Amino acid sequence: MTSQTTIGKEVVVQPLAARREALGLAGMIGLIILIMSLRFGAVEKTTTRESLQSYQQKDTVLQNQAPILYRSLLSVVGDIVDLYSDTGTWPDVSSLREETLPPFAADFLPPALRGYHWTRHAENGWVDYFGINEDIDGSEKENLDPLENSFILRIIDLSSQTHPHPHLGLDNDPEMKFSQQVWMYPETRKYPGEDIMGKGWKWIISSSDPSSSKLAISEQPAQQ
Repeated sequence: MTSQTTIGKEVVVQPLAARREALGLAGMIGLIILIMSLRFGAVEKTTTRESLQSYQQKDTVLQNQAPILYRSLLSVVGDIVDLYSDTGTWPDVSSLREETLPPFAADFLPPALRGYHWTRHAENGWVDYFGINEDIDGSEKENLDPLENSFILRIIDLSSQTHPHPHLGLDNDPEMKFSQQVWMYPETRKYPGEDIMGKGWKWIISSSDPSSSKLAISEQPAQQ
């Protein structure tokens, strides 16, 4: 009689407890998987937002004396914006040269970069300063290391109704009036016009400026 009771407990009670334990364990595993999925999803979204677009490159790709030219272009943005705000027009290259602003004032550049020729391409709400090295042969004769990259400094008035995209910041952004960017092509090229991105140019992103990865990129005009 005692043995039958023992067998009954083994057959009826223990399997039910085992199933409950198995279901509980499965539930815990499912919860862990769900939490991990949500966490990885959040990390993936952050990484995607902060990663470079196909038309962007870090400034670490710049070789030779290109970083000097790149930093010079970024350093004159404030002066150009001030002149634009004072006069209502984008300053021409000769005015920037008179203000002794490199790279337009070539005397302040290394010899290998003094052959760059700059032209202004201005519209109402934005401007391009386009530069190419026109003295590559002369630099080589002087045993210099000539830079063949083509550069464009683009400055956009975000309050203007029409301007190129993409750019950092939002159209009509109340906290950000101007957006600047430097585009580069690794060879000597003609001025590409407004559609830089479609012609293979790369927007150079400063690796030392963490704010650039946090600002939104506007790729299309804002809806009116």
